[in-house]
Amino acid sequence: MSALPPSPTALPFPGSNRATAPRLVPATSPNRESRDSIGIGKLVEGQMRAVLEIIKTKKLLNEPPPQPTGDRGIVIAGGGKYLSWAWVNAKWTRQLGVTLPMQVWHLGEAEMPRKVRHLFTDLDVELVDAFQVRNQHWHRMLKGWSVKQYAAMRCPWQTVLSLDADAFLFAPPEQVLDDPDFIETGAFFCADVNKCRQSNWAHFYANVPPPEQEMESGYFAWDRVKAWEGIKMTHWIAEHADVFDKIIYGDKSRPELGFGTTNTPFLFANKPQWMGYGIRHHWKGQPIVDHGMGWKRGEHAAPNPILPRLFEEWRSLTN
Repeated sequence: MSALPPSPTALPFPGSNRATAPRLVPATSPNRESRDSIGIGKLVEGQMRAVLEIIKTKKLLNEPPPQPTGDRGIVIAGGGKYLSWAWVNAKWTRQLGVTLPMQVWHLGEAEMPRKVRHLFTDLDVELVDAFQVRNQHWHRMLKGWSVKQYAAMRCPWQTVLSLDADAFLFAPPEQVLDDPDFIETGAFFCADVNKCRQSNWAHFYANVPPPEQEMESGYFAWDRVKAWEGIKMTHWIAEHADVFDKIIYGDKSRPELGFGTTNTPFLFANKPQWMGYGIRHHWKGQPIVDHGMGWKRGEHAAPNPILPRLFEEWRSLTN
């Protein structure tokens, strides 16, 4: 049974606060090394343990914390084959009454055709080309999954909530963002329902205990100042995804290593519920988000009957 009433227009979320999202201006000339490149480009697996230990003990990742130009906002990674999902998610979020500034990040113009851009701006959603941002903040492996954490790291706000294109809010963002435990800690992750990694070698190399429950990256929140050390290491691991992703499970495992290696604290919603359409995550006994990966794969009906109607609206606007 859905917890949402039939009409999404009757779902205001109290306490939401809109601010104008600052524009991201790319650098005029590309910098082909990130500030924390430490002079090592491509790694091989046999170097992982030594390099991670050197980075940790000598504190080689020295990019200073950001100076945010905004309070809080939402990022959604979605373009290309997830273009319609990003719009539906943004529309859903706005119809729920969420007025926080929102950005949809994509990889180049090919993933965000000019003819549909006005559909996002009509929702007061800023479109951000990650490749343009990369001119100012280099990332050597910016593709696929990596754009999610890159967007959360390089957005303009101090506090950011990241949503997968198929992760639909069930509760107002303030349920997590205003939680005193999150305000104190500065990072929030959710657990996955299944184990996906094939081995524990990466955790061994990083001297991080393998978790009993793996992370799931469809919904996470960061205070980019308080959690900066963990974010930086997560980013460095993502820059070397060509070796790390051979033994971890992509973006969902990188923060386990990044935050674990740097001893950066985080909150963990560890009671996910498999719903057929995907995972429902809870925090302190209350549902916060429906991650509809089962629906996206065509295995189940949508989490809510309103969502297919929004896809119909998208098709009507783009055909």
